[in-house]
Amino acid sequence: MLQTNTDWLSNYVLETALAVCEKRKLFKEMVYLLGRMGNTARALDLVVFEMQDVQVAINLVEEQKDPGLWIELIKKSLKFPQFVSGLLDHVGGGSFVDARLLIESIPCDIDIPDLKTKLLRIVSDYALEVRLRKGTEKILLSDLVSLLDQLVMDLRVSVESSPDDKCKGCENRLCGIGGDQEIALFYCGHKFHVSCLPNSGSGSFQCPICRSKNQIGKLGAKKRKKP
Repeated sequence: MLQTNTDWLSNYVLETALAVCEKRKLFKEMVYLLGRMGNTARALDLVVFEMQDVQVAINLVEEQKDPGLWIELIKKSLKFPQFVSGLLDHVGGGSFVDARLLIESIPCDIDIPDLKTKLLRIVSDYALEVRLRKGTEKILLSDLVSLLDQLVMDLRVSVESSPDDKCKGCENRLCGIGGDQEIALFYCGHKFHVSCLPNSGSGSFQCPICRSKNQIGKLGAKKRKKP
């Protein structure tokens, strides 16, 4: 019941603010409020037919994270060649504004100012983006190989042990290498009698201390994600 009352109050505040903005013809503020209220269709109409603001239109699509809204924007903007021209100037780099859809939707009988130059810019930007991605991929691959080499070098380092070391499981002395008990030395530095390890009969060992820490960390991350 409390949640319902809170939602009602929030909607009432938004509707009241929208009425004030509408009375004063504050279109930019109306677009923001309508977006908060989920009325993106009306917000888009205001941007295209009243404000004629290309950047606000693109920001609306990106904020709503709705590819369908981009399609609606294209349909509405085709009535205004100048607006389409502005869209061609601003597309590129966004996640939800697809330049390809815009270009394919432009009818042949619409006269777009300086269309050739705009298309060349889009193609050039796309080619640059492809080159940057390929360069980034090469850098990441090089880093991966370097880290793998470092991991191999780290794994080649010996794990030292002495007769005075104690098992992390039973806290008794390990009795040194070659004693009457099998010993497991992990690269993390923890040492156990094999018989003190969980599921020691399986023959596949993991450090129970580090595994427990990882599980606690994953559980904490899941809890933090909850609203």
